[in-house]
Amino acid sequence: MATIDQNETVTAPKPQTKPLEFRRAYENYKKLTQSPDDTEYVFEIIDALSTGTKTRDYDMMRRRPSGKRMLKEQPDLVAALSDPRLKDLPEGTLGRTYYEFMAEEGLTADGLIKASEIDRSIERELNDEQEWFSGRIRDQHDLWHVVAGYGRDPLGELSLLGFSYAQTRTLGFAFIAVMGSIFARKNHPEVPVAKAVWQGFLNGQRAKWLTATPWEEMLDMPLEDVRRFLRVNKPTVYNEILSIPDMNFEPSAA
Repeated sequence: MATIDQNETVTAPKPQTKPLEFRRAYENYKKLTQSPDDTEYVFEIIDALSTGTKTRDYDMMRRRPSGKRMLKEQPDLVAALSDPRLKDLPEGTLGRTYYEFMAEEGLTADGLIKASEIDRSIERELNDEQEWFSGRIRDQHDLWHVVAGYGRDPLGELSLLGFSYAQTRTLGFAFIAVMGSIFARKNHPEVPVAKAVWQGFLNGQRAKWLTATPWEEMLDMPLEDVRRFLRVNKPTVYNEILSIPDMNFEPSAA
């Protein structure tokens, strides 16, 4: 793995640009509602609504001393999250809660890597730092589920997308969250989905920038302490909806 001197200026290759592909995004959104566990469609939507010039988060990372350190050291988040010793951490810690969440859902820490390997509209030329950074953002998704307090049910996923859009400004996240809210209002007018998604967005705005979090150093911390440190509010609207007896929300593009 290449090492980068702290004083070295890393120049990103000039990215190509492309138009937004709303039709492609919608077609993949319909597929996603029919197969919610196929996260490949999420990456297709993100790529369809990417202009190919997104550098905001990477630039933010490089401006932070802690971010520059992480970009230089490039810690392996997937390896830390795959450590079987997480199950031996005290109950209520971030690592133990994450382990239990993943075990219950039948997921693995590297599960999103293959789903993200799609044929993109344009080839992205990324330097070593950008490749690592892009992968780290992807690999944090299930940690954000745990820290933000959202399950993997359809409402939890939509609400977390609101949270994630506030954190990353990824247009694809906003597209899925808005489309899900629109169809939910049509098919489930009794469920305040848009309110839950909006609260997710507000919680994401209030929280610290989670992308730069050194998660490897926080896995043995109590989850509630992690939430306080990162300023992550509880998803009260989402929790209230889940408490409704016989609540059955399934988004649909039909």
